[in-house]
Amino acid sequence: MSAILNDVPIACKRDRIEPIIRGDYPDPTIVRVGGDYYLTHSANWFAPALLIWHSTDLKEWRPLTHALADYGGDIWAPDISHYEGRFYIYFTTSGRNKVITADNIMGPWSDPIDLNVPHIDPGHLATPDGRRFLYLSGGHIVELAADGLSTIGELRKIYDGWAIPFPTRIEALAEEGPKPFYRGGWYYLVTAQGGTAGPATGHMVVVARSRTHDGPWENAPANPILRTGSRNERWWCQGHGTIFETALGEWRIVYHAYEQGFVSLGRHTLIQEIVWTDDGWPQLGETEPSASISTYPSLSDDFTGAELSWQWQFSRELDRSRYTVGDGELTLEGRGASPASGSPPLCIRPQDEAYEVEVDVEIYDDDTQAGLIFYYDETALTGLAVTGSRVIMLLRKHDETAIDAPARQATLRLVNDHHDVDYWVRIAGEEWQQIPRGNEISGWNHNALGGFLGLRAALYVSGTGKGTFRNFRYRSL
Repeated sequence: MSAILNDVPIACKRDRIEPIIRGDYPDPTIVRVGGDYYLTHSANWFAPALLIWHSTDLKEWRPLTHALADYGGDIWAPDISHYEGRFYIYFTTSGRNKVITADNIMGPWSDPIDLNVPHIDPGHLATPDGRRFLYLSGGHIVELAADGLSTIGELRKIYDGWAIPFPTRIEALAEEGPKPFYRGGWYYLVTAQGGTAGPATGHMVVVARSRTHDGPWENAPANPILRTGSRNERWWCQGHGTIFETALGEWRIVYHAYEQGFVSLGRHTLIQEIVWTDDGWPQLGETEPSASISTYPSLSDDFTGAELSWQWQFSRELDRSRYTVGDGELTLEGRGASPASGSPPLCIRPQDEAYEVEVDVEIYDDDTQAGLIFYYDETALTGLAVTGSRVIMLLRKHDETAIDAPARQATLRLVNDHHDVDYWVRIAGEEWQQIPRGNEISGWNHNALGGFLGLRAALYVSGTGKGTFRNFRYRSL
């Protein structure tokens, strides 16, 4: 295994790197248009999807808009590009590769167009002579029509990946996430290998190059150019990288990684310097990137806007007839029996190792419950809810009485302090009460439960009536 470990001094420097976007923002893809940079990520089964971030300095990032407004299944490994004045996002959804386009980054974005091509993780390339190609998992390529909205010719396998030396410790071979680019007479193919999660050392970034867009490919002699060296490092499963040139002519790689001990937060977005060897290979630089953004956009929401704010996503649905928002209130129609059974929650992506969330809740009849939960999926959730006759505590698919008192209106608070969960309730007109129960939820992550998700904080309403939320507050501890 020592043959493919990263150099220890560089790895130690990487321990000091802070994410440019914290929280579950996996599979980052970036495009530069002049001096503007735009990022988007996988959305998994949450909608709206493909949240676009903007920066002019690669340090401070702001959310702009969701490019995919409706729910269409799982969204994996997108690729954002800009070609002849138009933006394109290629992505995989529920096993299908699709594309959406817009003339302006703020939209409107087109409806998805099915490209009718298999495999996953599309990566777009426009050659110097104007041809366009889509690279896909497993070393495949297909040519695109001039407008980028359909394919021409046959899907071909052109690259076998980098031969990972064994013994080593990976999750799987998993040749995916191809991100091609052209520089100085060479076509470069940046690929993820080793699996997305699993062992801390599994995920990696490898590079190959060719004089033509379809090979033959020569693998970099220093592969992998990015990989976690051991589980003792801060950043685990570093991979899925995109190499790009900045407006200043410098080079960077944007990628994702889990933080040691906090896999439940999902994969954060990081960035590092790329330098070039004399013989034309990219490698990590030793310059430490700037620290994380100074003013991360707030996850709190007072619900004064006429639309849901950027941080909210529904799980497995997006039915706009189900909610109204504005004038300080979010009202949500009930669905199903609970968030574990037929009631899709409305979620945010926490960004901290320790934080608390709090919201005012009101229901209007006893056939409804409205609550605040920590949510990984339908099998792993916990929180509090108002039912009218009592306040309940939920844990996975079960609930129990937290406060046995009539309450149609209350303020609910959940604390996640480094995986330890506390529950608090303040019934209208009364003092705060801590529920005499606690839980530890570090195991609510992909390695234990699957799904490639991160733990969310969420609101839900179940039953036949409606629930109203006011003053949602997120606070880092």
